[in-house]
Amino acid sequence: MSQPHVNYARGAAPGFTPENSVLLEAFEWYSPADGKHWRRLAQAVPGLKRLGINYIWLPPGCKAGWEGSNGYDVYDMYDLGEFDQKGARATKWGTKEELMDLMHVAREHGTAVLWDAVLNHKSAADYTEKCQAVVVDKDNRLKELSGPQEVEVWTGYDFAARAGRYSQMKYHWHHFSGTDWEARLKTNEKLYKFVGPQKPGWALDVDDSDGNADYLMGNDLDYSQREVRQDMMHWGTWITQELGLSGFRLDAVKHFSSDFLQSWISHLDQTLAGPPLLMIGEYWRDDLRSLGSMIEKLRGRLLLFDVMLATNMSKLSVANDGDMRGILTNTLTQYYPQQAVSFVINHDTQSRFERDHAVTAISPWFIPLAYAFILLRAHSGFPCVFYGDLYGICGPAPLAPSCQGKLPKLILARKLLAYGEMRECWDDRHCVGFSRMGDAQRREGVAVVMTNAEVGGGKRMEVGTWHAGEVWTDLLGGVGGSVVIDGWGCGVFTCAPRSVAVWARRDGPCRAEIDGSDL
Repeated sequence: MSQPHVNYARGAAPGFTPENSVLLEAFEWYSPADGKHWRRLAQAVPGLKRLGINYIWLPPGCKAGWEGSNGYDVYDMYDLGEFDQKGARATKWGTKEELMDLMHVAREHGTAVLWDAVLNHKSAADYTEKCQAVVVDKDNRLKELSGPQEVEVWTGYDFAARAGRYSQMKYHWHHFSGTDWEARLKTNEKLYKFVGPQKPGWALDVDDSDGNADYLMGNDLDYSQREVRQDMMHWGTWITQELGLSGFRLDAVKHFSSDFLQSWISHLDQTLAGPPLLMIGEYWRDDLRSLGSMIEKLRGRLLLFDVMLATNMSKLSVANDGDMRGILTNTLTQYYPQQAVSFVINHDTQSRFERDHAVTAISPWFIPLAYAFILLRAHSGFPCVFYGDLYGICGPAPLAPSCQGKLPKLILARKLLAYGEMRECWDDRHCVGFSRMGDAQRREGVAVVMTNAEVGGGKRMEVGTWHAGEVWTDLLGGVGGSVVIDGWGCGVFTCAPRSVAVWARRDGPCRAEIDGSDL
């Protein structure tokens, strides 16, 4: 596959070391609500670092609306499992003390930690308030369906158990743009936009989904309000220093003011010592123009998850005659590789969780192909591995780890083998391949071939003349036999039907470590 003719990348984002780094989304939607997750991760960090995972993305661990919540219905941003609120002291993930222990272990092992920041909304208020609002069309938030009317809404927050520690800010109806729950009617059938003095309505610098995407859920934070902006900026500084974070995964960035997001990042850049934080945004839209515009607006300072690549992989996994050569078509990885975070599955797309986006559950047979693609190719963005693929999924229909338990081998192969110049064989719609030649320090290299056909495939690929005479085998074990590299530095590498093979030197200095890799 040739490189795109147009590449708008502005260079790697500050705070990010791109070469062969791997990010782990360190939770899945059905992670047990036993309050032990921070402890599980602390125990896992040393092994993850050995594999080559040097960034972990933690779930939103601020106090949420109920004891077993994953945290996206955030209640108190300053409660990290410290105060007895909403039915418990700990969050679903554990206590603040256990979180601090996890951060200590991560620092000891040189693992960077990202926090999942929910800046769009708040939930689970302490009391109701009355205010004026208009009803708007849920499918077109710019269309008003009523005149101003009095509503009773859950928008009062006093955080009594915290008693002003860390922040004195209390929230009231005028700090929000709208909500979908009317307390007297006890229904969320209508969407209410708050009106009144100094209330401009929905933010205009958001995505244009549903006319205006400012509203997502809960009580929508109004960043035209000075107190809200100040408190969120204070929180960003506070939690970064409190935990020693290396960055943030920013939830739902298409739903709140991009001007505020730009100011929030600039504020942290200017007020915090040390290298700039890594910022990764979730902009859930299968549209290159929309995501590219956000990258351009923030001048490359923000990385985005490559929704288009995940969509392409999902479609290929369910198509009867999909063209493998189109996997990168109209993706961030193709046009903005330095700002792309490539992923296969995440907590929103795992097979039993529905969302209003185009990505469907990826077929299990394609998951190893997808991970080999994002982990071992050059110019494939910053790969993110999903906790559920690595450890399995809990819940009503448990799933075993993906890739027949061989995902650790692919991650370690990235760390040890995937360096140097890349050669690609992209001449067949059903069977594609690429090789990494190695570099001066890490000369072993790797060759990858994959097919979505019902018959096996093969490719003659170059791996470098310095490998002449070496014997290579498939480190995933899906293809038997061996390949002897010829005098031109080439070999014919094969794979089984609807599978991927990853070929490497059989007796190379790194091979024993990869063959023995496990969690």
